Amino acid sequence: MGALALTAPNGAQVWNVGDTNRAITWNGNGTISNVKAEYSTNNGGSWVTITSTATGGATGAYSYTWPSIPNVKTEQALVKVSDPNYPAIADQSDAVFSIRPVITVTQPLSAADITVGSNTPIRWSATGTTVNFVKLEYSVGGGAYVLIQNNVDNSLGATYSWANVP
Repeated sequence: MGALALTAPNGAQVWNVGDTNRAITWNGNGTISNVKAEYSTNNGGSWVTITSTATGGATGAYSYTWPSIPNVKTEQALVKVSDPNYPAIADQSDAVFSIRPVITVTQPLSAADITVGSNTPIRWSATGTTVNFVKLEYSVGGGAYVLIQNNVDNSLGATYSWANVP
């Protein structure tokens, strides 16, 4: 028997869809041989198993690298570690954290010169399939952002033709 204390993620973090370098960490005390790690996307309403065989529940600090952050978008994520043989020996994130897709603008490049009155394509890529619509904005010289177009359908190929650039 023993005890587990989750140390990360423990709330307020932002992890990105597809990340492969995120560590779930905990401290163990006792004789637990394997640890089960799970995640929730709805503040603990339901849980999905990440692994049931993470090594490390005896006295010490342990880490398990999550192979790939799932393709979900949530602001209500939690992680829980437990003894698979004694589920009451468990600990979970102290507060929710976020799992978000990443959107990367590929055209125009940052600091590119764009001619006033031109028609300029805007292109982007997004990790995961949870991005349905995007909001396009621009800024001049680091100033306030100005709306170009709201609710652009991402399923149309992640491209938008910005007509008559101001």
